[in-house]
Amino acid sequence: MNSYFMNSAGNTVEAHTPLNRHYSEGVTLEQ
Repeated sequence: MNSYFMNSAGNTVEAHTPLNRHYSEGVTLEQ
């Protein structure tokens, strides 16, 4: 299942990647 979110930079990042914690700035779909 691929979940996506928009980070502060306006880029689409796959939520299941480790990078989501780097770009999300505290915003995650896991919570």
